[in-house]
Amino acid sequence: MIYGSTEVSYRKASKLINKIRYQEGAIPVRTLRHNTEAEGAEVIDFRERIERLTVLSGHS
Repeated sequence: MIYGSTEVSYRKASKLINKIRYQEGAIPVRTLRHNTEAEGAEVIDFRERIERLTVLSGHS
């Protein structure tokens, strides 16, 4: 999932995942998408916290 999230567009990654991952009993694509979006939100939150700390400490 990391490769798809970082190396190609979401649409291309979705096509690739749908081709490779279709298996009986596999994790649904919606679950993978939700987890990836949640991890992305955590990264954005972390970066925003670091930026705020940088601004508050007077460093650029």
